[in-house]
Amino acid sequence: METKLKKIITAILLIAISFQVSAQKKVLISNQTDIIEAAVKVFDESMKNEGGLFELAKEFEFTGVYIFDITIHKKGEVASVFVVENTEGTIPTQNRLKDFVMDMKMGFKIPKDKRYKFQYTFKF
Repeated sequence: METKLKKIITAILLIAISFQVSAQKKVLISNQTDIIEAAVKVFDESMKNEGGLFELAKEFEFTGVYIFDITIHKKGEVASVFVVENTEGTIPTQNRLKDFVMDMKMGFKIPKDKRYKFQYTFKF
């Protein structure tokens, strides 16, 4: 009787774990427009209250407007960040922001061996 109960509980746990693992898979986006829109949405969310960029800007008192060319690849990783323009901002702030953006993950996958470049404006 006890072994049956243990087997049932083990089976339930295995099923629950498999659902959790499948829920964590990143979505593959293959259309360039959709990829750029999804990446911009990630940055927009991060700039809002409780987002990583919002917290960073609050902690270091960011000011100014920074325009970056951002390239993403592979599993939504940032491949490169190029500063296009820095208006009313400081170089240390620009570098701290650039480093933070380089470490960001987009939360989705893109087609293998593809890179997508877009421009994003950070306003503080």
